[in-house]
Amino acid sequence: MLKVKNLSFAYPSRRSKPVKVLSNISFEVQEDSLVLLTGPTGSGKTTLLKLLCGLLRAESGEISLDDENVEGHATMVFQSPEESFFNATVREEILFAFKERRYPHVEDRYRNILKTCGLDDEKYSSRSPLSLSGGEQRRVAFASMLGLSKKLLLLDEPAAELDEPGIEDIRKIVTSERDTKRILFIATHHLIDFLDLATHVAALESGRLKYFVTTNEYILEKVRVEDLGLREKLIVHYYRNFGRFPGDEELLSYWRGEFNC
Repeated sequence: MLKVKNLSFAYPSRRSKPVKVLSNISFEVQEDSLVLLTGPTGSGKTTLLKLLCGLLRAESGEISLDDENVEGHATMVFQSPEESFFNATVREEILFAFKERRYPHVEDRYRNILKTCGLDDEKYSSRSPLSLSGGEQRRVAFASMLGLSKKLLLLDEPAAELDEPGIEDIRKIVTSERDTKRILFIATHHLIDFLDLATHVAALESGRLKYFVTTNEYILEKVRVEDLGLREKLIVHYYRNFGRFPGDEELLSYWRGEFNC
């Protein structure tokens, strides 16, 4: 279980008082959970992920994973993955993550990760990560993260600037990792991209936790339908009527029938 208690953080400033970013954040989440973290730009989403990953030190409060320090048990994929690449080839970038753990069958593990992330061995292994498209770079960043085999996976806007096929690629990776009983956090402005995969939705506002609820509670109590696009409205209406998310064909039939009536 991940436990966060009374977490606060401020960025230091040379010219003024420290800039408060997060104040008194508390929540608990079990393994096999996927938490969508939302909130306006500047609300503290990325800062919270960095604290959970151990990249920043809290001003006050506690973070623990299975009653241990979270450092060493978490990894994060940044919104701009190209900033984290430092190896000459995709193969070297992914295998670098293996150095932290000794796998008995490195090549098998490497190929399995490539397959999970939709990367062809012959096509990508010898290429520079910096020569790839944005979607391909994100998949390489995911592959490197999976090589670390951490309990807590943190994704910062993983679908940003991706087209529908690119988003679907990321969804497949996220679905695969959900099945490993890990805890995932996804910071995103577009909840609908991952809402059907999520167990919880958390919202930050001005550095405070506005709510931390189950996906069911979010759809039934928190979501503002008037702020949604047509497809999102249809999905929410369908869920509220039938208690589950629709497939593509079901959603199309619903739009043609019940919703238009």
